[in-house]
Amino acid sequence: MARPSKSSDTARQQPQAPDAAGRTGRPTRATAAAAAALSIVLAALTAVVSTSVPEPYMDEIFHVPMAQKYCQGRFDEWDPKITTPPGLYLVAAALLSSLRSAGHAAGLALGADSAVLATLEAAGACSTANLRAINAGFGIGTLVLMDCLLSKLHPGARRSTTAFAALAISLMPVAFFFHSLFYTDSGSTFFVLWAYLLSLQDRFLMSGIAAFVSVWFRQTNIIWTVFIAATVAFRKVGSSKSDAGTTAHCLGTELRGVIHLVQIVSAFVLHALWHLPRLLLVLWPYVLCVGAFVGFVAVNGSIVLGDKDNHMAGIHVPQLYYFAGFSAFFALFPAQVLQSLLAAPGALFRSLGHPESAAIMLAAPAVMLETIRRFTIEHPFLLADNRHFTFYIWKNVFRRHPAARYALVPGYLFAGWALLRRLGAKQHVLWIAAFVGATALVLVPSPLLEFRYFIVPYMLLRLHVGLAGGAAAVLELAQAAAINAAAVWLFVARPFEWPSEPGAAQRFMW
Repeated sequence: MARPSKSSDTARQQPQAPDAAGRTGRPTRATAAAAAALSIVLAALTAVVSTSVPEPYMDEIFHVPMAQKYCQGRFDEWDPKITTPPGLYLVAAALLSSLRSAGHAAGLALGADSAVLATLEAAGACSTANLRAINAGFGIGTLVLMDCLLSKLHPGARRSTTAFAALAISLMPVAFFFHSLFYTDSGSTFFVLWAYLLSLQDRFLMSGIAAFVSVWFRQTNIIWTVFIAATVAFRKVGSSKSDAGTTAHCLGTELRGVIHLVQIVSAFVLHALWHLPRLLLVLWPYVLCVGAFVGFVAVNGSIVLGDKDNHMAGIHVPQLYYFAGFSAFFALFPAQVLQSLLAAPGALFRSLGHPESAAIMLAAPAVMLETIRRFTIEHPFLLADNRHFTFYIWKNVFRRHPAARYALVPGYLFAGWALLRRLGAKQHVLWIAAFVGATALVLVPSPLLEFRYFIVPYMLLRLHVGLAGGAAAVLELAQAAAINAAAVWLFVARPFEWPSEPGAAQRFMW
């Protein structure tokens, strides 16, 4: 293995005696303060949205009525237009029914008439506003999880620093916006991150349960379940004394090329097979989850539940390029993208001195150009709905000129390199390979360019690139806040109408 660089040595240094909360990844007073701040913001957001848009909007026209049926105990009914499992509706029905029961008991204790209470509860318990509030709750819970994850992933960092970073990440515009609507994304992200945190705490049974629940929100979370299981295997195989010092501990910055990567993966596979009985003792909850999912697909005949004609899997390789650009933009400051821009010429020059690196640098643009030519997909939904921001991006950038999509290749290359450069200074090669592979399996089969699909991989990426300190942390939060303000203003204050539907307000959104 190549001699570790100075930056690698720094990344491997042991932290200065973190406190107990930092070691265990538990919430602290700083976590509570950040959660309180986000609670205030989300309360204001949901109030504004529910006042301005009281009726179900966009995909809510499917989700809200379905949840209301579940609140009424009508579990045998299903809307064939809904593609995702009923996890969101089950959670909503359970939470709101519990609150309704508690409110009913309190009302009776105060002397209210039971018939009046029943009428009020039936009208408002599972209202659109209350259902949206559940996702706001998921948003607050996700902040707590991210603070705990940051403290585990970056031990030794001050908890005030991790709490501030968690607040900034929670404001990531796409995720933040959908905390105000009744979509599946907030709950999906919450349970994936919870499963990951529990795995880092070696609470594997609970992690497997959380992962199982996450799949009930979005089917593609089975990929993140496998990813989490893989990270557990990396830690367990690499933690045995006999494996110490093997290539399994190679940081991304120490990777010497494709052959070296193959050697690292092969070494891990051999070690994993050798330790398979020990691995199965901790991985069995994830194995059961994957087995149950395979059974579901076999019975259902497809990954999606409904509207299968409009949700056929494809090979949409450019999704990875869009995700790289998306992530480099929103992680501009914590991922030190601007610093990477300054470092790029020198890195390019040095790579030309190594035959394998030079070959990769020459082959990568050619591969990207060809995959863009062969595998770009314009989904009918993308161009048929001018309410989404992606419509305008595609119309004004990708369709501006036939060569526009190819002209973006240098930007994609730089974005991917900048992100991997930052990840490589913090994470082992195996983790990076698993993350890239999982992201590809989630995004490439999807024919529709939809920024919501980027939320989970972005969150995992952002949590691992490091903690932004000082001005970078403030700038990350300010960037997110400014974009959120603009997006919410467009959604609430700038409605428009379609000629085909006069009188019906349409709204811009992610």
